[in-house]
Amino acid sequence: MTVAVASLALVVAGCGGGQSSSSQAKDDVCAATSDIEDHVNNLKQMTPATVTTAAVTNDLNAIKNDLSTIRDAQSTLSSDRKEEVQSATQTFTDQVSATVEAVGTSLSAADAAAQLESALATLATSYQQSLGKIDCS
Repeated sequence: MTVAVASLALVVAGCGGGQSSSSQAKDDVCAATSDIEDHVNNLKQMTPATVTTAAVTNDLNAIKNDLSTIRDAQSTLSSDRKEEVQSATQTFTDQVSATVEAVGTSLSAADAAAQLESALATLATSYQQSLGKIDCS
């Protein structure tokens, strides 16, 4: 009888042992922000001599996918974290849009290189001031 009770207790304890949806959402947000940081750093390290359309497009598409992951996770975050993440995500999304717009408006190759360098540096700063501030510890 004691063995049966002990076994039942283990089974019941195991049923709730999974991660809460809020905790899983936090993990998803943190993984996505870390990935965004990697892609922002890739972009920031590009120079006029090393930048390619494909590389910029790949990093920007990955950032877009990560932002989508963050938006999907927001609804299950705790209320205080949800507000922080929504604000940071909106700020950074606006900067990504501005970066894409700025890169596409140059008139010459020299201007394009300067705009790209400036836009990517601004994007990196925006990341640090928005998503980079999210506490993932």
